[in-house]
Amino acid sequence: MTRGAAKHATNPGAGALTLCLFAVLAALASPAAADERPVLVIDATGSDEGRAMVARIEKHLGPDPLLAPVPDLFRLPLAAPTGTDTSWKAEEATLAETRKLLTPIGYRQAAAMAQDAQNRLARFADDPAARALIAELALVQGLAVAGERGLDAARPYFLLVHRLTPGRTLDPGRYPPEVVRTFAESAVTGATGRVTITAVGATEILIDGVVVPGGEPVENHPVPAGPHIITVRGERVVSAGRRIDAIAANTVRVPFEIV
Repeated sequence: MTRGAAKHATNPGAGALTLCLFAVLAALASPAAADERPVLVIDATGSDEGRAMVARIEKHLGPDPLLAPVPDLFRLPLAAPTGTDTSWKAEEATLAETRKLLTPIGYRQAAAMAQDAQNRLARFADDPAARALIAELALVQGLAVAGERGLDAARPYFLLVHRLTPGRTLDPGRYPPEVVRTFAESAVTGATGRVTITAVGATEILIDGVVVPGGEPVENHPVPAGPHIITVRGERVVSAGRRIDAIAANTVRVPFEIV
């Protein structure tokens, strides 16, 4: 299989393995089977670990003159992703659950669940859809903190929402006026802390979805005090991420051990 054909054949699709097995059986049953070599294609691109592995393998692939490109009959169905290919269903379910917990007896649990979900999604924060979901979870955490400790305590969480989704506003028909006002005011940066981030092997480091110039390591980089989403990535490594809290007038060290 040529390199180009291999890339097309491994596009995500829930029916990829079934279709490829069908192609193998059909080839074996044909009169020309003696002159053909059946090829089994396994999609390994459904996770960061799989994508990193595929990227490493592709660097060593070369064209095989004896193999023709995959026919459109088999390639096109694989090119149409299904709704289960790329999603964060568990975190979406967590978001729905935390929203229901925004009551006096549920504030603390809602905040903790929202923070845990942000941490799980941090490695994917270079994806706009993941950032939007993290922002929604940060908003819920801010609302929970506001319910328990007051609106001023929620400002750092609201600021994270602004950093992840610039231009975000709250619907005044859905939220009380004081919440809408505090959320808007929180877009202005207050006290500043610093972060030092190390991730040997990574080529890019992102803070709140934005690439930090200069690559790895990031040393004493100024950030607003409060929560942030750190993502590290590279062509030859598996992406990693973490939610951290920056402290005013202090440096927080964030080491990653990546593979």
